[in-house]
Amino acid sequence: MFVFTGYGIITLLIGFASLVGFGVSLKNEFILQYLNSAEASSVICCIAAWVNARIGIFVNSKPGRILIDPKTMQQVELKERHTFFWLPMEYWSFVPILLGVFLSYNNIIK
Repeated sequence: MFVFTGYGIITLLIGFASLVGFGVSLKNEFILQYLNSAEASSVICCIAAWVNARIGIFVNSKPGRILIDPKTMQQVELKERHTFFWLPMEYWSFVPILLGVFLSYNNIIK
């Protein structure tokens, strides 16, 4: 069973790239002298959300093909959808934003 259609797999790849970014930010002395680990993780989450939203909006806003049904003479639009777990790609951008807010909130409480 496939959980993505079209370019929806890019959402998963962006998620893996952000996990790699988390690991790099926790080991990078240059980043950690300006931001603590929770702030760096929040920034990475926001960047991942922005990239995913821009790609999702771009690929899902392309116009479809208009066809005419010969029996009813009505127009039908054939459009490719780009989804991950049956949600359009751009909707998945809320997940890293919420994760970034959660990390920032936990950092403020401490």
